Amino acid sequence: MSITEEKLNLLRQIIGGVPKKIALLSHTNPDGDTIGAALAWRSYLERLGHTTCCIAPNRYPYFLEWMTDIGHIGVFKEDHDGAMARFIGEADVIFCMDFNQINRLDRVTDTVTANTTAVRVLIDHHLHPPVDGYAVRVDMSDFKALVSLLRICSNNLNQIAKRVNSTGNLYEEDVADLQERYGELWGAVSTLLGKLDNL
Repeated sequence: MSITEEKLNLLRQIIGGVPKKIALLSHTNPDGDTIGAALAWRSYLERLGHTTCCIAPNRYPYFLEWMTDIGHIGVFKEDHDGAMARFIGEADVIFCMDFNQINRLDRVTDTVTANTTAVRVLIDHHLHPPVDGYAVRVDMSDFKALVSLLRICSNNLNQIAKRVNSTGNLYEEDVADLQERYGELWGAVSTLLGKLDNL
């Protein structure tokens, strides 16, 4: 599936204009693709003035807890007061992140299908998704580069922390290297946000 100017214009119309309630749904057994996409779109859509709610059917794995704003991912299985179900029911727009079949939502499926007025948008990197509605295929190469930078920074920080803990020494070169790596990381984040702004 390719992104056409027509599809981009439809997406611009959907997220442009007056503020909307937008549900950002991740698939069951959420991975980094679905969680990362939901959090990135949440950040962008809230900058546009929309009210968002990120929802996963069940809890994400512990190793994703490093992600910025991970606390904004609600777990539908733990929605004891029904707030997430109400948000989905009242949503003007429902984004489906990294899945193209509604049955990948398990217990959230009925709540989503009950909202017959919401516009549905698919954000997916899989080829040829079987879906009705608006679809945007995301080129993940920039995100993969960003994840690679995150891994390098995390590894460097861990190595420095181990050495400091064992020797008590922190070297200026280590601090300079970390500053350089984090500068690259934030440059990549700014580039990605700029690309989202151009949608």
